[in-house]
Amino acid sequence: MTSRARAILVLTITLVFLLPISATGQERRDYIIAKGGVYSPTGGLDDLNFGSGFNGEVAWGHYFSPNFALEVGAGYFESDQVRVVPLLATGKAIYPTGNWELFAEVGMGAYFAKFKGTFRYPALVDVEINDESVVFGVNLGFGVNYNITEEFFLGIEGKYLMTTDAEFGGSAAGGSVKLEPDLNGYIVTAVFGFRF
Repeated sequence: MTSRARAILVLTITLVFLLPISATGQERRDYIIAKGGVYSPTGGLDDLNFGSGFNGEVAWGHYFSPNFALEVGAGYFESDQVRVVPLLATGKAIYPTGNWELFAEVGMGAYFAKFKGTFRYPALVDVEINDESVVFGVNLGFGVNYNITEEFFLGIEGKYLMTTDAEFGGSAAGGSVKLEPDLNGYIVTAVFGFRF
């Protein structure tokens, strides 16, 4: 993890513990959301010429005030032969205005990645890989929600993911090969939410 990622992680954890834990008269303080969209790698997977793939997430959130919420959730995203299941915790700074909520977010998570398939190594050798790796990462994002009613809302969210390097081992021509890509990339999703 880079020093920038560590600094963001420390800042997020500090803010979570310094913000007040009591709600401020909001009737609907909890919510659930479902997200669907696209993951586009920019780091190690992009260097391997892997393309964009599906991203989906579900999360439960709680408003600690009208301007701050925490979410925990899980998801799935893919890029060619790599499939990833993240477990996430996210803090959101919210600016409500009328029926709209603008927000910025900082999240962290554990990413359970699986590489299964044949990969053509740059030396034009086919590498057979069937391996798993767990990496850790942070993400920075922003978005907007529109309140259809007091309970239901729709939105759009964009975030950038930065992770440690995964380690996938494989075999080719009687020898072993190790790939160590990060999962860095952009994630853009549509959001459907329900407050209760």
